[in-house]
Amino acid sequence: MIRFLTFLAVVVGLVVYFYLTTRPRTIREAVPKAPSRKPVKQPLYDFNDFWIQVYDTDSADDARKIQVKFHDMSIQCFLYEQGKKDVYGNIPKHYGISVPRKSFEKAQSVLAQITL
Repeated sequence: MIRFLTFLAVVVGLVVYFYLTTRPRTIREAVPKAPSRKPVKQPLYDFNDFWIQVYDTDSADDARKIQVKFHDMSIQCFLYEQGKKDVYGNIPKHYGISVPRKSFEKAQSVLAQITL
């Protein structure tokens, strides 16, 4: 008797499942939802482009000043701390600033104005 009730419960469950998955859709369900009106966030950096180092220094304050100036001029850049030695064993300066290839010339002209 218990086997029969278990079998009946499984069969009824399968019938309900197939009914719910194959039933015709109503018009409300068939209409696609409108896209959300939230603005799509743009990534902060375009990492698919090559980045070029435009400035290196031993002073973190100088590097931050250049970074702020680039930000004011709406040039994408990032500040990074360099490693202990380069591939030749030379000790590099400690901080660098890189910009995307597309804004390299603009960054160079801003640096020329600042340093002169």
